Amino acid sequence: MSDKSHLSVKILSAIGESYALLEGSKNLKTAITRILPKLGEASSVDRVYVFRNYCNVDGEFCLTYLAEWCREGISVQMDNEELFEAPWSLFPELEPDLRNNLVQNKLVKDSTNEMFVEVMTQQDIVAYLFIPILVHNEFWGFIGFDNCTREELFNSEQVSALHAFAITLGNLIFAKRSYKKAIKNQRKYKQIISNIQDVVFKLDQDLKITYLNGAWSNMTERSIQDCVGRQLGDFFISEGGEKLKAEVRESDSSGERNLSFRTAFKKASGSFYYIRVNLKKIQKGDRVEFFGTINDIHQSQINFDLLKESESKFKTMFDTVEDVLYSLDAKTGRVLVISDKIERFGFKKEDFLTVPQFWWQQVLPEDLAEFEQSYTEFIERRLPVLEIEYRIKKKDGSIAWIYDKSAIEYNAEKEPYRIHGRISDITEKKNKEVELEQTEDRFRIITENLPFPFILCREED
Repeated sequence: MSDKSHLSVKILSAIGESYALLEGSKNLKTAITRILPKLGEASSVDRVYVFRNYCNVDGEFCLTYLAEWCREGISVQMDNEELFEAPWSLFPELEPDLRNNLVQNKLVKDSTNEMFVEVMTQQDIVAYLFIPILVHNEFWGFIGFDNCTREELFNSEQVSALHAFAITLGNLIFAKRSYKKAIKNQRKYKQIISNIQDVVFKLDQDLKITYLNGAWSNMTERSIQDCVGRQLGDFFISEGGEKLKAEVRESDSSGERNLSFRTAFKKASGSFYYIRVNLKKIQKGDRVEFFGTINDIHQSQINFDLLKESESKFKTMFDTVEDVLYSLDAKTGRVLVISDKIERFGFKKEDFLTVPQFWWQQVLPEDLAEFEQSYTEFIERRLPVLEIEYRIKKKDGSIAWIYDKSAIEYNAEKEPYRIHGRISDITEKKNKEVELEQTEDRFRIITENLPFPFILCREED
């Protein structure tokens, strides 16, 4: 595996850890500050940072430095006043591209903007990667990666991975912003609109509507007068209507009086609107009725779908790499992450994640001793890279030649933490080498046994 391929594996691993930090953190800036060192170390750049956009008191669109990580020996820029409240008008060719979600992966010397070159040169930057962060399609800011010691650009695979991460970051910012806004509004208006935020309804024993509050019209785009007397399920998508009936039937048999489920309205315009239905069965003598509320979960459901879509894009990108990528726990050898391409050998991905040293069990006995020795020396001697060729027995019983290249990631205490690697199927290459060797042997035997001298030369000789 090439150095750039190994770098791509480290970047993917850092991105995976960054996702966990983002999802588990309540404070966005704190999470970003913890993420930047992981991205910087993984990408082997000299400086990583985040700029955020805003409008100043005069309404001018500006950018300002939010967080930064620098490699040892690289100048810190957090005290650089020129990076705070800088108008985007200084870089007219850059802002439109980033706003349109176009990644900038360039050398400083190639820029035609003298102001931009001057600012970058003052920071000792010779190559840079700017990845835009869009929040609900709005240009929120960007992540920057600087090379100060070498003119080296990222390859397309690395750029795609980091771009996918920036998309997810933008979706998470939007989700957190929406959540904070919802909490703030809830606290501000709770006393005066608590009774009209949600739809309040009553149903008879046939699930027909007998009462609706004013929130119904706002949420469904339908008048209350036209809806009273009809079954509540008529206004849900078909699955929701059936779900309501099934939940009520189940409550009759189980004795449970409180029900809750997710579904969606069919609005008058024909669009869907995600909701949660909460229902309580009330028995008054022989009369049965239902009291309930309908919560608006439309935006949170959209945010969730956006996150799932972003994760799906990242997984697709991870699985498009032809070779098998993996990450191991350096102490136990347990597989933490492995790409779906491993299934080309006939094994299930789950086997590697659940069975300890499952891969070792597939190595041919005649290759296993050398394999184990190489791996042990790799860990104990802290070798920078392990490169080894060996054979495995595939699920169908056939033999495959493997080229395995990996490297160790160390933690803050300089102890082996993760092993990241790539597995390549080199069976075809090995078979061709054997065929070539056999052909050369046959040629040698024939020529050595000829009853007359034989000379092989080129036509020009």
